[in-house]
Amino acid sequence: MTFLVSASDWMIKEYEAFKAKLPELLVKYRDKYVVIKDGEVQGIFESIEEAYKYALEKYGINGMFIIQKVKEERAEYFSPTHALGLDSAQVS
Repeated sequence: MTFLVSASDWMIKEYEAFKAKLPELLVKYRDKYVVIKDGEVQGIFESIEEAYKYALEKYGINGMFIIQKVKEERAEYFSPTHALGLDSAQVS
């Protein structure tokens, strides 16, 4: 069975998980980049390039993850699905 999941739905969930973890992340990882997948921090990196390389190798180009910079102001999200302009991701 195949389901289509709205890209914005899963991104919102991942971003909400990031926001919930942000206070504790700020203490140790301010200005670092985190990879978030399934509501959990999967890795912490010095640069967005390192974070993206890790996530791409681990989850692939169609992986459903986000990368966030740990900072107090509103963080911007990055995901390959969004960056490529795809409206939905296919999940099998």
